[in-house]
Amino acid sequence: MFKQEQPGVPISYVLFRKILSFLNAGRMLHLFCLISLFLTSVFLKRLLQAEHWYWSWHILPTLLFATLVVTTQLDAYSRYQNYKQVKDLLYLHGFRALLLGPFSHSRCQRDAVWEAAKQLSYAEQTQKYFKKLGYRWYHILPTPILKKPGLLLTKGYWATTFFVHYYPSKYFHW
Repeated sequence: MFKQEQPGVPISYVLFRKILSFLNAGRMLHLFCLISLFLTSVFLKRLLQAEHWYWSWHILPTLLFATLVVTTQLDAYSRYQNYKQVKDLLYLHGFRALLLGPFSHSRCQRDAVWEAAKQLSYAEQTQKYFKKLGYRWYHILPTPILKKPGLLLTKGYWATTFFVHYYPSKYFHW
């Protein structure tokens, strides 16, 4: 599990675990991506079958769902970076609520944190912490967006949601 403890871990196993961690850290995003992909294909099929002016009624939903496919994967990649960062922080410092605060603003971030905590046996403490903050399973939208919808139009929101920089894990292969 730790880089320094298992230097002979097969690359295929490491890749498998990385993919599994990526899928688990962004499970809701991947589900939403699959639904968006399906809806894109449905509307694209209707768009291609449409005659004359009728095509315009199908182009907007096709573009919307195609855009959602891309943005959900950008978000999933960012959440995977959060997952690796939180996993390193939890490994170094143990469970500390203060460390998880910056990663608790959206359901997707909480899923990534929970996956990292679960792998380090802090899942129960993490769930209690998020519950103490008032988050439940149905709190999907990011809290800052609910409080200040204009935040959607800022560069900072887009950078922290879709374009988080690559984080090289310091202690784990995945």
